[in-house]
Amino acid sequence: MSENIRNVFISHIHQDDEGLKGLKRLAEKRGMVCRDSSITIGKFNKATNEDYIKYQILAPHIRWASVLVVYISPDTKCSRWVNWEIEYAYKQGKRIIGVWEWGARDCDVPEALYRYGDTVVGWNGESIVDAINGKSTEWRNKVDSKQNDSIITAIIGIGLCVIAYKFIQHRKQSAYERFGYSEPVVGYRRPRSPRFYRR
Repeated sequence: MSENIRNVFISHIHQDDEGLKGLKRLAEKRGMVCRDSSITIGKFNKATNEDYIKYQILAPHIRWASVLVVYISPDTKCSRWVNWEIEYAYKQGKRIIGVWEWGARDCDVPEALYRYGDTVVGWNGESIVDAINGKSTEWRNKVDSKQNDSIITAIIGIGLCVIAYKFIQHRKQSAYERFGYSEPVVGYRRPRSPRFYRR
């Protein structure tokens, strides 16, 4: 069987450096060799300028890869670097997938992954290989469905508010007409009834 080699960039927080080895081993057991261009502690050159780090160090490595893999642990969602890497990969037209680390399935994902990710899978070699190869889209379909449901719910809510407002205004108008008042809807102040008037 011919070797399946893929160039990937694994976006992660540095506390998870060791987990990247396990992820690549899972893929390798399923016949895929992942050549990883991600930046780990050992490759870090102590640069401090943010633009330099983004565009001179990270960007070329992301452009080299065909797929950006996000290694998801409970703290990944808080990393502005991971979110930037995802957004940059999206702008480059890269496939973006997430992999939950062992024991962390269904923890929150980074906001950029939620918006731009193609799929997110668990700690399973076959699922990881399928995701990298573009065969897995179930997660994205669920996210899009939830977003559509949220939009529909918001539209219905706005519609109900408009109907309720018009109903209240109609009831006010009817009350004004019953007591013989002309009804200025905005800024109206009901005149005092003569029978309650005192000098």
